[in-house]
Amino acid sequence: MRKVLQVGHEHLTRVVPELEDLTNLKVYRNHICELIEVCEEMNGMACASNQIGESVRMFVMKNLITGEYKAYFNPWIIEGNGRNRGLEGCLSFREPEVQYYVRRKQNIKLKYADINGDEQIEVFVDLEARCIQHECDHLNGITFDKIGKLK
Repeated sequence: MRKVLQVGHEHLTRVVPELEDLTNLKVYRNHICELIEVCEEMNGMACASNQIGESVRMFVMKNLITGEYKAYFNPWIIEGNGRNRGLEGCLSFREPEVQYYVRRKQNIKLKYADINGDEQIEVFVDLEARCIQHECDHLNGITFDKIGKLK
């Protein structure tokens, strides 16, 4: 299993650039499998590529209903509404493990490319919306200790 970078590592503070060529995203299948393995081994719901030291603007997230993982390339939150404050954990805050209260949008609309390179727009609510905002923050070089309050 790939090692998850921990808070303080400079790679976690960098903005991950968008992928310019979306015509052959299947070349990232091994990378997707590595991210899923990290989630499974560490009991996480999602993981962004920069958390394992890669500079690919994507993350994987587990669907709460089906239990299947899905990859989101070049994700951008294009709309959001509602506010809630909730407790979050993070795979990059496991040594020692800490949690933060973070205010997030309750509902979001996400634009992303799927594994086939096709643009998708999808609405997410509640925990999935929170998780996506957390992963997009990672891709933008933001960790939740910068925007939340320690539990």
